Amino acid sequence: MTDQMIPYCDPIGCAAAGCTATVCTGAGLASNTTMFARSKAVIPGGVNSSIRAFNSVGGEPYVVARAKGATITDVEGTSYYDLVQSYGAVILGHAHPAITEAITAAVVDGTSYGAPTPREMKLAEAISERVPSCERVRLMNSGTEATSTAIRLARGATGRDRIVTFAGNFHGATDALLVAGGSGVATLGLPGTAGVPNASVAETMVVPYNVVPELDDSVAAVIIEPVAANMGVVAPVAGFLEGLRAECDRVGALLIFDEVITGFGRLGTWFAGDVRGHAGHHLFRQGDRWWPADRQHRRSGRHHGASVAARAGLPLRHALRQPARHGSRARCPRSAHA
Repeated sequence: MTDQMIPYCDPIGCAAAGCTATVCTGAGLASNTTMFARSKAVIPGGVNSSIRAFNSVGGEPYVVARAKGATITDVEGTSYYDLVQSYGAVILGHAHPAITEAITAAVVDGTSYGAPTPREMKLAEAISERVPSCERVRLMNSGTEATSTAIRLARGATGRDRIVTFAGNFHGATDALLVAGGSGVATLGLPGTAGVPNASVAETMVVPYNVVPELDDSVAAVIIEPVAANMGVVAPVAGFLEGLRAECDRVGALLIFDEVITGFGRLGTWFAGDVRGHAGHHLFRQGDRWWPADRQHRRSGRHHGASVAARAGLPLRHALRQPARHGSRARCPRSAHA
């Protein structure tokens, strides 16, 4: 094997398992411990998202080989009920036939163009049609990109700087939102991680969750997980979201619902805003103006609205229109663990 080729994880084990080096599932090196140790040698912390390292819960992460439906299987062949579901992204379960068929068909036409496609237009129309508060849609690659754009738009639209967020909520790796909180009282933000300058969070205020804060006319926007998921699942108390909507309206601030986790059917409806009577706008508006005519905003992203992802979103949107079968239960394999 030359150094120009992708090597096997283990030449003997991989060959015996029938592995293809460029489509690795770990079959030739079937050990979570060994795989994770090798990952740590080339990836900071061994993971590409800090939460996957298990530092907050202890133990060692499993390394995934494959998944199907409600279960996930690691490189050692152990299967588990997957209660994570890619942190909310895998709404229909893993490898759903409609999604895999759509992706397979899409990649035949190319994987990325850096140009508009009919698929992203159709997906945006489908979202707007089902979610009344999403009158216009901008497709992003990640929650971090979406929240950072929403914060910038809110500041530009209002001409204000201050952002209010809630202790225990998480809105991605945007500097302005990586703030420390949890004191039980409203505080101006302090950096929640190394590398975030004080100036980046100087205009971010952290307030207790489930308590409507008193705002003033310095606030550009309030951003919230309407059902908190980053600190365990914490539902909003009765009247909280409605009160927050009213307080934002009182001072002319915008209300941003971050529904990366709760959106599209995970609460038995489409969004937490639907559960609470459309208390918030899932992006935001200010009166009847989307954007002041004398202000400009630029947001570029090489892969925003990616054709393959948009193509997968269309059958997902169709599937979510069907009545839920709440009485059905998945059967867990004998090797599955709770």
